[in-house]
Amino acid sequence: MEWFKLFTIWWSLIIINSFELFYACPDPCTCNVTTNVIDCSNRGLSSIPAFRTIALSKIELLDLSCNNLTVLNSSDFNNILGFSVETIDVSLNRIVQIVGEFSDGNEAIGYRTLNLSNNALTFFPRNIVPNKHLKGDLIIDISNNFLEHLPAHMFADADSFYPGFQFSVRGNRLRSIHPNAFSGPIIVDAILDFRNNHLESIPETLKLPEGVRSIKMAGNPWKCDCNFRWIAGSLFQNYTKLSPPICNTPSGVSGRPLFGLTKSEFACAPEVDDNAPILETEGANHVLVCRRNFSYNRRCHR
Repeated sequence: MEWFKLFTIWWSLIIINSFELFYACPDPCTCNVTTNVIDCSNRGLSSIPAFRTIALSKIELLDLSCNNLTVLNSSDFNNILGFSVETIDVSLNRIVQIVGEFSDGNEAIGYRTLNLSNNALTFFPRNIVPNKHLKGDLIIDISNNFLEHLPAHMFADADSFYPGFQFSVRGNRLRSIHPNAFSGPIIVDAILDFRNNHLESIPETLKLPEGVRSIKMAGNPWKCDCNFRWIAGSLFQNYTKLSPPICNTPSGVSGRPLFGLTKSEFACAPEVDDNAPILETEGANHVLVCRRNFSYNRRCHR
C-alpha cells in the first residue's frame, strides 16, 4: 500500500503542475509543462492573446514569432510582469511600434533574450530596455528591421551591470551611430553586430562598452579615405578579427581589408579650385604640394 500512496502523491503533483501551466495558457497557444514553453507562434495573431494569472515561477520561452503583430503594447503582458522569462521571441512579425514601458524596475518583464528581428521598426525602441536588469546577461536582437540611426543613450536609463551583452542590428539600414549610443550600463563582455548595413564610417569618439569581445563590421560600404584614417592601429582591429571589414571606396583601395591598409593609404582626393589664381614669377622655381590622390593610376602634375 505504501507504493500506492507514493504513486498517488506523485500523480497529484503532476496534475497540479499541469493545471497551473495550462490554466495560464492563453488561447490559441500551447504550453509545455516539461519545458516551460508558451508557444503562440504561427497562429496568425494580430494582437497578443490574453494571459490569465500565471502560477509559474519561470517561463523559458514565450514564443510569439511568425504572426501578424504590428504593435507591441506592454499592457498586453500585465499578468506576467515581474516574472522570470528567459526568452521573448516576437520575430517575423510586422511590428512598427512599441507602446508603453517594458522597463519599469520591479514591474518590468524580466527577460534575458529579446528577439525583435525581422519586423518593420524604423527607430530603436528605448522603452524595451530594462531599467533594473537582474538577470545578468542581456541579449537584444533587432536585426533585419529598418533602422537608419542608433541614437544617443540607448541604455542611459538602465541602472545595470551586464557580465554578458549581445546586441545585433545586422541587416538594417544604418547610416550612422551616435558617439554616446552605448553610454550607460557597465558591460563586461560585449558582442556588437553591425553587419550588412549602410555604414561608411563610425565616429572616432564612439564610446564603446568597457568590455568588448567582438565587433562585427563586415558587409558595409566602408569609405576608407583620410577621414577614416584614425581607425588604423586602433583597438577596433582586435575586435573585428572574426568579421573583418572590407573597403568599398575610394576606388584605389576598393575590395581590400580595411585593417590591411597603412595610414598613408587612407587618402582623400585633392581639393582643387579651378578658379583660384596662381601667381608666379617668370624664371623662378615653384613647388606644388598635393595631397595624395586616391587613384594609383593618376599623378599630380603642374
